[in-house]
Amino acid sequence: MKLSIDPRAAELLQPVRGLLDTALGRLPEAPPFEVTLGSGTAPFAERHGQILVLSEGLCGPGIHHALEPDGPLPRMDRWRRAACCVLEAAAIDGIAHSMDREPGDDWRWVGLAMDMVDTVAPALACGTEGVALAVQTGSPGRYPRAGVAVMRAARDRGDDPWAFGRQLIDGAIVSPVEWLAMGSWVFTKGAASLPVPVERVGDMDIPCAIDGWRWQPLCVPAHPRGGRIDVEGPGAVGEAWAEADHEHRTLACATDGVVQLRAHSGGPVGEWVVASAEGFGQVMGARGVSFRFEASGRMELTFADAFVGPLAAVAMAEEVGTSGVATGKWSVAGAWRLRFEGIDDTALTMHGRQRDAFRMPARGFGIAAWLQALEEEPWAWQLHADRMVLRGRMLGGWVDVRLKRA
Repeated sequence: MKLSIDPRAAELLQPVRGLLDTALGRLPEAPPFEVTLGSGTAPFAERHGQILVLSEGLCGPGIHHALEPDGPLPRMDRWRRAACCVLEAAAIDGIAHSMDREPGDDWRWVGLAMDMVDTVAPALACGTEGVALAVQTGSPGRYPRAGVAVMRAARDRGDDPWAFGRQLIDGAIVSPVEWLAMGSWVFTKGAASLPVPVERVGDMDIPCAIDGWRWQPLCVPAHPRGGRIDVEGPGAVGEAWAEADHEHRTLACATDGVVQLRAHSGGPVGEWVVASAEGFGQVMGARGVSFRFEASGRMELTFADAFVGPLAAVAMAEEVGTSGVATGKWSVAGAWRLRFEGIDDTALTMHGRQRDAFRMPARGFGIAAWLQALEEEPWAWQLHADRMVLRGRMLGGWVDVRLKRA
């Protein structure tokens, strides 16, 4: 690539001219552009068509430009900074020329250009500050130079950044799951690759909104019921389920639009009627049993002349029933898992179904014993439209309980 460099800019670039010429020769072909010096650039250089205007502040007299960031990374001297500006502009021109389109300035263009400069002039460490920016902000969407971290993440997973970056510029879709994985790389391997520790972007609690092309660490305080993080919009969350009584830390992301992150109870809130059950190698019948799950974590079970048992015991079902209301608590025990506790069955009555039949406290018998067994281990649950299946272990065996919305 050929450059036209005015005398003052040439004097600035003289200490790095050999490195600059070698690197330019390794970048893709593109039309030549002019390099000059000027004031009012933001902060180090500005592009005006085929003219790159370097900031006069790069001419000294100090070692660094006055606006050079004073952060955890060593400050880049003014000669290296000027070389990076020239090479990044040349790389963006090379991308545009190879794709027969006008140059862009979002994270795809800038990130790929910085990665290209890292490849042809590694001594400049051009991309290091971009990776640090990605760790500090989590937002290539707002800070395009953080886009170099995306290219490094792509390389780490085995992709060619040149091909990957051009596909992105050409409109390739990045799924929320893919973007989330890249964010995870940024905050782990990317952060570890930096020469000094860099503070990660701060955590957020839900509910919150995150803007496009961003990764956001979350910290949700412990809740006695637990819950689930719901994602509305083009985004994803690493671990959506927060277990009860545990602080929950995870990573969320947004791709090409704003994403709302909201709290969900994490349970099958509403009223459900037990339709049938299966366990211990037998199909069971059910009558008169309903669950009500409240968003607060409270649970109410209503029994109206109820019976749950194997079909072989249908004769007993004609003679005996259980009635009353039991209360308890439910909480989130993991992804699609519920824990039941504190079930109070003292108000349940076992009774005969004939006129003037017996009545006695149900505690310890029949359905009451089944309720106590609900607390032994967490239960998995699945939703299928207006149907739900609870699956768990009780009394040493696996049991499936099938319910339908009331």
